[in-house]
Amino acid sequence: LNYAEVFTAIHHTLGSVFPATAPCQAHMPSFGLLWGFIIAGENIETLPAQEIDRRIRQRVTSDLRYYDGTAHPGMFTLPKYLRRGLAEEKRLITKANPLYAV
Repeated sequence: LNYAEVFTAIHHTLGSVFPATAPCQAHMPSFGLLWGFIIAGENIETLPAQEIDRRIRQRVTSDLRYYDGTAHPGMFTLPKYLRRGLAEEKRLITKANPLYAV
């Protein structure tokens, strides 16, 4: 299995449990590649860039190198192959049907 296959199966599985999901990705310099994340919950709030920047100023005491209000929406803008994979994915990960990535 490749990254896209694992990412889409995890997203589909979380989508079967939670009413709202938001797949995103970010570059992880320590690994030299993109990592995918899926936010899942009852609802997912979309915040404007100014509000994200305000919250960072309020909560973080040092300068962030990657994340700010401008970078935030880009993390949720997935490439075409992932958007297509998310739309076509049918696998559910369960105890009886686990997913192994090697």
